Amino acid sequence: MHSSPGNVLVFSAEALSHLQEEELADCLGLFRDLDVNLEAIAYVRHYQSWCESFFQQAVKYGDWPTNLFPFGTGCYRFAIEKFDLLLGRDKVKLFKYDRSAFAQGCVVRDFFLQAGLGEFSGSSENYNPGLSLEAAKFLRAFHQSGIRPLSDTSGIIRNHRLAIYMRSLRGTKVRFHPELMQERMQADEADLSWIEQRLGQSVRDESHKPHLEGMIRREADLDRFSEASLAWLSRESGVALDPNGDRRGLPLEVARAMAALQDKILADPEMRKAPHVSRRVVPKIIWTFWSQGRENAPPLVQKCFDSWQEMNPTWSLRVLDAREAEPYLCRAAIPPHRLKALRIEKQSEILRMRLLSEVGGVWTDATNFCLQPLSDWLPDCMDAGLFAFRDTAPFVMVSNWFLAVSRSSRLAELWRDQLERYWASKDYLPNGSYPGEKAMELPPFQRALLQLFHQWFDRDTRSTRHWFHPAVRLLFRSYPYCVMLCLFSRGYHRDPEWKHLVDEMPYRPAKPILSPYGLVEEGKTFDEILGIGRSRNLPLMKFNWKRPPRIQQSA
Repeated sequence: MHSSPGNVLVFSAEALSHLQEEELADCLGLFRDLDVNLEAIAYVRHYQSWCESFFQQAVKYGDWPTNLFPFGTGCYRFAIEKFDLLLGRDKVKLFKYDRSAFAQGCVVRDFFLQAGLGEFSGSSENYNPGLSLEAAKFLRAFHQSGIRPLSDTSGIIRNHRLAIYMRSLRGTKVRFHPELMQERMQADEADLSWIEQRLGQSVRDESHKPHLEGMIRREADLDRFSEASLAWLSRESGVALDPNGDRRGLPLEVARAMAALQDKILADPEMRKAPHVSRRVVPKIIWTFWSQGRENAPPLVQKCFDSWQEMNPTWSLRVLDAREAEPYLCRAAIPPHRLKALRIEKQSEILRMRLLSEVGGVWTDATNFCLQPLSDWLPDCMDAGLFAFRDTAPFVMVSNWFLAVSRSSRLAELWRDQLERYWASKDYLPNGSYPGEKAMELPPFQRALLQLFHQWFDRDTRSTRHWFHPAVRLLFRSYPYCVMLCLFSRGYHRDPEWKHLVDEMPYRPAKPILSPYGLVEEGKTFDEILGIGRSRNLPLMKFNWKRPPRIQQSA
């Protein structure tokens, strides 16, 4: 709610909506006595999102029965009718909750505009992110067990702290299956129709992607826990959980582990700090590397460096040279003689993962040109704690020339450890070579066999694992060129926790970012290519410094 004109008072109407009509009338009467002109602004979610949100609120705090649908839309309608009655319908403005239509995807910014309060100058960071499905299952099991009943205010506070901590368990979000929603929609039909008529828009439109994997079909689905999430809870709580044990008794075992975790959170001030669970916040550091130093980089690379500084003035740009990179590389778990034997490109891969896993921030290759401020698009891409553009080739799951990592990203740690473990192993030949580079040196039979292996191994993201087979290494005494990316794919298909995190990463294709490669071949100039990128609303474009576009000299 807000008051206008003159002095502006903004407060949440959510708490007032729970008051009885007489109590609410008394509150509103007080403001009227002060000559305050009141208006109410409400955002109405589409039906499925609303049901999922209400379910999350129930399992977060356990302050009402934690079934799938704690309340129907009747309570939503009742709140709107209450304000219509007390303020007048013309003073109650309803808008559809649609992030794609909001300025920078932020409902707070949109509220300021709708309320006539001007531009919102604060942070649009989401301080109340939703729970993953696995976190919601754990909280539901905890509350339904009755181990820690809500007897007083201190119990509510304890549950609140536990709910906040559970945001650090990432994974697919709470999603209800369309069949389940159809059943519920029939029960809510009358109230739903009233809300749509009052809003003037439908709230039944399809809100989710068509794939149905991981969606909740029935309440029994909430008693099934993934192996990765059980491992997480065991690690965080210190209570052993057997994923292969008695399924019927598992919810109670989970509840006991949750109680132990709650005790740990209450005893450790560091665990109660909200930043611990924020995987969307990326430290404002842009890392990049040029071995000879920034001042010795070619003109194209210099322009790329400048673009990151100009578009992101509140970020720190760190252009490392070989001397500055050495202390970070020395911290890698790789024997020094093996590390020094690697090509500079492979050392750069180790460097970026060591920097990002320890400090966080953004890594950009020296030939990436920034077209949009990072704050305009990056926060919405950080659900996994790590972001990379996708699908540069059929056998590559992610790219590594642009990476964004939040502080203490678990996915970044997993990737770094796999990469360093690979280079530290005795199985690889530290000669800095890879199959494509050595092909002409091989005997005809091996060269033909290598070509055949490329066809077999580079079919998709699963088949690339064969490059790591000891027999292949022994035969060709080399490593795959995209070894870092192949290790990522192998981790995704082998490790449930890895997959759990990657599935949260929003999909943004890499190919549009790589379009300068083809545009240079067409003879486009540097400025023409940038113009094409801006017209396509690309956040950045990647160039090749060995085949740069023609850069027109300014007059």
